Amino acid sequence: MSGFGFIEPLFLWGLLFLGAVLLIHLLKRPRTVKLDFSTLRFFSASAVTANRSRRLRRLLLLLVRLLIVIVIVLIFARPYNRKDPLFPLNDPSMKLLVMIDQTQSMGYVEKGVPIYRRAIQCIDSMVTLRGGSTGISVFNVEAAGFLPYERFVQSEFRLRYTDDLPAFADACERAVEKDGHEERSVVMVLSDFQKPAAEALCVLSGSRLPPVVAVPLTPEQPWNLALQGATATAGTAAGVKVNVAAYGERGGAARVRVAAGTIRSSFLPCTLSAGDDTAFSVPLSGAPSQEWGTVELQSDDPLSFDNSGNFSVEHRGGYSVLVIGDVTVNFPVAAALKAADSVYWSEVTRSAPEEVTYEKCVSADLIIVNGCSEPVPALSALRSTRGNARQAFIVTAGTDTLVDHVWKQFVPTSVAGGKTVHSDVPLTVKLPDTVSGLWQGFPALFCPEVNVYTYHTGLQGIPVLNLSNGIPMATGGEDAFGRQWVVCATPLGITEGNNLCETGFYVPFIDRLARYACAGLSRRDELWFAGRKIRNPWYGSSSPVQLFAAGSANPLMRLQQQQQFLIEVPGVYKVVPPGARPYFKTVLPDTLESRCSYSIPESGDTTCGKWVTVSPQELLSYLKEHNRTVWWLLPWVVLAVLLAAEVLLRERGGVE
Repeated sequence: MSGFGFIEPLFLWGLLFLGAVLLIHLLKRPRTVKLDFSTLRFFSASAVTANRSRRLRRLLLLLVRLLIVIVIVLIFARPYNRKDPLFPLNDPSMKLLVMIDQTQSMGYVEKGVPIYRRAIQCIDSMVTLRGGSTGISVFNVEAAGFLPYERFVQSEFRLRYTDDLPAFADACERAVEKDGHEERSVVMVLSDFQKPAAEALCVLSGSRLPPVVAVPLTPEQPWNLALQGATATAGTAAGVKVNVAAYGERGGAARVRVAAGTIRSSFLPCTLSAGDDTAFSVPLSGAPSQEWGTVELQSDDPLSFDNSGNFSVEHRGGYSVLVIGDVTVNFPVAAALKAADSVYWSEVTRSAPEEVTYEKCVSADLIIVNGCSEPVPALSALRSTRGNARQAFIVTAGTDTLVDHVWKQFVPTSVAGGKTVHSDVPLTVKLPDTVSGLWQGFPALFCPEVNVYTYHTGLQGIPVLNLSNGIPMATGGEDAFGRQWVVCATPLGITEGNNLCETGFYVPFIDRLARYACAGLSRRDELWFAGRKIRNPWYGSSSPVQLFAAGSANPLMRLQQQQQFLIEVPGVYKVVPPGARPYFKTVLPDTLESRCSYSIPESGDTTCGKWVTVSPQELLSYLKEHNRTVWWLLPWVVLAVLLAAEVLLRERGGVE
């Protein structure tokens, strides 16, 4: 009996009625009158046999009535085999919550049918075999919940780039709580179980979902050719670099064409083996200057969503700068950046150390810490986490307290055995050259109008420029997280330690130093992916940044106070910062969905929760074998036979 359970075990209390039946039977037993006969020779043998027959019928009648009670109780208690994990699928009173994976990899075409269409057909067949859609609900993204099967059939099913699994888990919780009994619900997921979706489902099912029936629709011999990105050189679309990769068990041949404006290139062929990738340039001679365009990959591969893409010209929009320190002291720093290039330095914000938040620090491209004598809590949190790896810092030394507290906290390798020096004889600045991109345009190596009285020794890293005594005035480097650092030996704002902000050297010096710090950021410009949350680089800006779909006059969103935002569809989008030159940004499809890498959950209790994995063929075969038209009617047939037997025994016996 350990292998059996009951869906409604409370009805088993009805078995107590067996005692009542037995008691009634005993109370209604015919009374025996004892008579004395002198001889039995006048009684026929048939009389004795008839008496024995009546006793047997009475016992059979009692047994039949007891069996009737047992069958009625079992019909209401509804026993099932606990070793049969698919039993709930055949239970018409069980709430079946179905999710069909809507990620782009479900568009994989196998034998002429997309995977998502096979999933829908599987649900339709299951409804037919169950004898109706009672209790079946299908998750709908637009409704943010489950729809009855009839409404799901009428709704539009489309593949998405957005991760809908958290919304699915929330909808499951709401559906289960509404029912009030978790064991009364079962979740079914039909998916190809690409690794990103499979890993997300694993996390959700381990903590939030009821037992999950997984129906994997993984292709038998998956393969795919995919565009992995395209970039154009700055200022022109005449040369576009295209990346193509082959995933899965085999490669294939394809043709690539690039379009910019009204100009289209000829098709360029490429052939890849399984696991290969290639990058090549597509010429667009005679094309007008375009800031964005499209790429087309023609192939007979079974997954098409990654066969088209976009590119935008490789240039960076304005950088956002956060200057931390006394806002009055740092006024020249902010003014110098805006005076040098208000487009390149699109957002410059000054903030006192006690007013700086972690969110402001993460959102800034460049952080300048100038004149802080105590640690900044927000920067402490930033250093202890990965924060934003696409970020640059300029830190200045002013006092030994700053060295002890701030430098050791943020850039411990930048200072070694140094100290703050106050010189009565002023030093000037010496540039390494006047021809490199960093210092091109400066009139001479020495800047005699600059007088530096206070500086710090012991700076480590790559020297950017020196003081006239050979001591580095600024050095550059990179920390363990890949963030760029520039450390200055003397303060940069209003200070008695130097007269920098009073000279003509100051504005170009601050601009070039900041550009040097941000030089690595343009090479690692943050990629935007459709359906993934994107860090808002303009978080907390004084004016909103507008985002348009390319070619549209209506803004898609305004970015200002959101820490993150999400774009659902890949393409090219126009970014319009206030007071700065607009530029275009490419939003890419998630390349993880192209890689034909699958992770099918194993049946049983695992770290990912309780899974029951069954193929579509096994699922439909099971439903056919356990069609409720037979199994659900069998107890009623047995009950009808017992009732008929009870009537026959009672009539033939003539006794109760």
